[in-house]
Amino acid sequence: MSKVAIVTGANQGLGFALAKGLANRLSADDIVYLTARYAERGRAALRSLGDTRAQVAFAQLDVTDDNSIAAFITHLKAKNGGVDIVASNAAARITKDRPKSEQVRALIATKRATGPVRPRSTLVVTPSHAIRAEKEGS
Repeated sequence: MSKVAIVTGANQGLGFALAKGLANRLSADDIVYLTARYAERGRAALRSLGDTRAQVAFAQLDVTDDNSIAAFITHLKAKNGGVDIVASNAAARITKDRPKSEQVRALIATKRATGPVRPRSTLVVTPSHAIRAEKEGS
């Protein structure tokens, strides 16, 4: 059975590196969904990947929007049946101009597992944006 991987927030930085790494390590029968909130940024990231061992597809996904999540899950179920690897990298930025207590709910909402996850699947959650904001003193 081929593996299905999702990387949220994959148009740049750590998400892009995760998508590229998975695409180069998985087999030719596997697929990596490179997702991004903004379609133009996601498509540009997909084009910049170059040749990879696994198949890579772009999917627009805003992990803070229930309709976007539902549409993506419907697509995954119809096309792939389930998901084996989820790298939850998307994040809502924490800014200095508002108290953290007002922003934490949006940050947590970005870390939901996305897709019909198969048994024995892998979920990786990256807190990179929250850590960076903390180090910057917000």
